[in-house]
Amino acid sequence: VPSRMIAGIQITPFSVYLDVQIIPNPAPRLKTLERGVRSPGPLRLLFAGQLEAHKGIRFLLKSLALFDRPFELSIAGEGSLKGYVEEFAKRDPRVNYVGFLAMDQLVRMFQIADALMVPSKCYENSPTVIYEALQSGLPVVAANIGGVAELIQEGKNGYLFAPYNVEELLAKLRIMNEEKERFRDLADQIRATVADLAVDKYVER
Repeated sequence: VPSRMIAGIQITPFSVYLDVQIIPNPAPRLKTLERGVRSPGPLRLLFAGQLEAHKGIRFLLKSLALFDRPFELSIAGEGSLKGYVEEFAKRDPRVNYVGFLAMDQLVRMFQIADALMVPSKCYENSPTVIYEALQSGLPVVAANIGGVAELIQEGKNGYLFAPYNVEELLAKLRIMNEEKERFRDLADQIRATVADLAVDKYVER
């Protein structure tokens, strides 16, 4: 296209070609532990995050009060609902509040648990704790809201349930209870679902 004069200024048109890609957040570097053989016992669930209403902790506890399978829930974190969680744990022996955990302590919890719970009620972007759990070979049961669904592969590295839906959450937990041994054996495959999101691959891309 020939150049032309506009308001006394010489304008030379040109074309710009862009290669636009949308890539997920990178997975954090994490020193993980082997999952090993599962010790006998009830379904072991873990919540790790802010103890706030928008993270779904109150919803999770009220839902699990209706769960008809044996389970243990460990809760790690701090927030404005700490008192609520502590009182709930006193009333229900299946619930254990462990407080704030350093990363190495949380990794040990990943090793023991059967599933990480992410019952968020807010529109999450890409929760770091999901990356950390999957890198540890731990499946995730999460609310299908925001960007969470981009990380969870149904039946492969966890399960999704509709936000605020108690019955669907409990249905997925019943499946998880039946498949807890299978998921323990799939630890390497679970890790592989986030392998392409490693920081070095992210930077290279």
